[in-house]
Amino acid sequence: MSASKSTDKWAVFWARDENTGQSFPINPSYNPSTGTYSIPNIPSGKYGISVFIDDAMPFNGQHGFAGDFDGWTSPIIVSEGQSLVYKDLPVQRTIHTTSPVDNIATIGHTEDPKDTYQADEIVFRWDALAEAASYRAWIEEWQEPSYTFVRVVQEFSTSNTEWKPVLLESGGNGFYQFHLYAYNRDGTLVGKLMVPYENGHGWDYRFRIIGVPTCQVTFQQTGVDSDYSGTILIVDNTSYAPSQLPKTFAWNYGALHSFAWSSPLSASTGKRYAWNSTSGLSTRQSATINATGTGSITGNYQTQYLLSIQVSPSGAGTTSPSPGSYWYDAGTQVQVSASPATGYAFKDWTSVGAGGYSDPSNPTTVTMNGPITETANFETAPFFYWLIFLVPFSIVTLVGVTSDVRRRHRIQLERQRLERMKQEILDRIDEVTRKKG
Repeated sequence: MSASKSTDKWAVFWARDENTGQSFPINPSYNPSTGTYSIPNIPSGKYGISVFIDDAMPFNGQHGFAGDFDGWTSPIIVSEGQSLVYKDLPVQRTIHTTSPVDNIATIGHTEDPKDTYQADEIVFRWDALAEAASYRAWIEEWQEPSYTFVRVVQEFSTSNTEWKPVLLESGGNGFYQFHLYAYNRDGTLVGKLMVPYENGHGWDYRFRIIGVPTCQVTFQQTGVDSDYSGTILIVDNTSYAPSQLPKTFAWNYGALHSFAWSSPLSASTGKRYAWNSTSGLSTRQSATINATGTGSITGNYQTQYLLSIQVSPSGAGTTSPSPGSYWYDAGTQVQVSASPATGYAFKDWTSVGAGGYSDPSNPTTVTMNGPITETANFETAPFFYWLIFLVPFSIVTLVGVTSDVRRRHRIQLERQRLERMKQEILDRIDEVTRKKG
């Protein structure tokens, strides 16, 4: 980040001799055409260079407060006789925190952890940086008096400007350190937390926690409409209806609690809701959980509709799926087919309900947009005749049936044509017989 793009205030530089630990101010020269600072006459050695730019509003003549720019390089090694060393020195704006500490002015104690909070009362808040797109906060556990690092307790990445962590009691010589970084959309570090203590500035905020923290756990649901008013959730043997959700519980850290999402949930006739998944702090339909964090548990439900399949008249045939009742997710397409029994032919489908199908096609498809009753209708198979000429003037008529619905109309026409043919032959026989007589 280029400070010169954000402020016209003059930069103040300090150097730290890493071999002796001594810090001293330095007075560099600035080249506005190149945007570089030069630090002349530094003897050989190993140095850390820091830069401070007082850009806080209002201007207070000091660095390290909210709105100022600060930067620090990793140690630079200057060798004997070396005349020039190049080093980029990135700077970041100091983030203004408003809770639990306001870093706009000097805090009235040293950086040793003096501030103590109840476990449930600590909330970190800060002002947004115009150049920041996201923030990364984390809390470390340390031990006095040796200032020994123990572990990173919690981490949090967000585009928001507030974080409420769940922290256990510090106990003994333990304490916590809060760190906060800001990044732009390219992932470049553009801001840091700096806290002005009486004895200097620190890159973290140190504090202690007493008491037992509580975890805020919220139960909520998706997918169930107001046409269901019964039990959808049981938490610790207490039932809750959809109208009572979302429901938030404050549970002591580490306590065990049970929950269960009910399923299926009967709504109106032919409609129900089925549990589909759980998201958030748990992915199970029912479980006993250990309260170790704040968050939500969401029960996700799927609407289902009833498909009833019937045969008319009874025993005239069968269907696939077989006659009966079946639940399907809303929007599902179901193929149904009908097969006639001996002596019957398929006639058509009749349907009741949105998405059903009334048509002679077989098989056919229904779409479950609501409860559907689909009836396969059969009829007695039509008779047909075959004329077989065995000898002159002898006619044999065979009578049979067909169950092939696709041939039914064609056979009916064929039967009529054969009837006409039969009558013509009989008339011809009668005419010939009269002439011979």
